[in-house]
Amino acid sequence: MNQEDQTALIQYRIKNAEDTLKQAEVLYNINQYLGVVNRAYYAMFYASLAILLTKGLGSSKHKGVLSLFDKEFVKTGEVDVKWSKILHHGFERRNWSDYDDWATVEQEEADELFKNARNFVQWAQKLLKEKGYI
Repeated sequence: MNQEDQTALIQYRIKNAEDTLKQAEVLYNINQYLGVVNRAYYAMFYASLAILLTKGLGSSKHKGVLSLFDKEFVKTGEVDVKWSKILHHGFERRNWSDYDDWATVEQEEADELFKNARNFVQWAQKLLKEKGYI
């Protein structure tokens, strides 16, 4: 992929993250907390894909994205481990809320996940601006 296409895809992914975060907020405002968990995680997932693209990396699998994020950014010290913990927690809660037959999410958990996702996306935007991609 050439530099121009890479930059365009990074911008597309971060826009996906922003839009998905807005969806999470709408769901939060109408007390649809299971949906908040899903959308909050996906906002972080799309932001992670944008970050991975700065090194020409990506994966179609969620665990692949988490693994590459940790290997290429956290273990190298380029990214604080707190972002990995937030991303992994979102992934675990999303899996549970999407696939557990009896899943319920209380407002406090939805609030925490939404705030974490908002912070993650804002951090990703800042990182991508520093790298000159957005």
